[in-house]
Amino acid sequence: MIDLQEFTEHYLICALWASTGEDGEPLDKTHSIDNIDDSARDTALIDCQNFIEANESDLLKYGERIGNDYSLEEMAGHDFFLTRNGHGAGFWDRGAGEAGENLSVMARREGETYFYVGDDGKIYC
Repeated sequence: MIDLQEFTEHYLICALWASTGEDGEPLDKTHSIDNIDDSARDTALIDCQNFIEANESDLLKYGERIGNDYSLEEMAGHDFFLTRNGHGAGFWDRGAGEAGENLSVMARREGETYFYVGDDGKIYC
């Protein structure tokens, strides 16, 4: 069973790390996931839940294959954000074989999403 809350938390952590503000600096330099607006959190939770439900078998295989110091949820949440947004790392480059390739295709189908700082200082997507 994949822990949706942990998966989503690491998806959001990656979103802040990989997204930049108007100053060009990563959002995680000045913000934490506590600064993410509730609507953006809800959207991320739904996206992560749908991705897990549609790809649980490949996610479990991916977790078995990557075997490192991080949990499946930490790595997969991170890689879901990176892959769906076309970054230079993600599911396909972890040595997870066919499961990684399948997850890459499915993540890209989710489309890109962007996190930004609103006028109120909260993070939106």
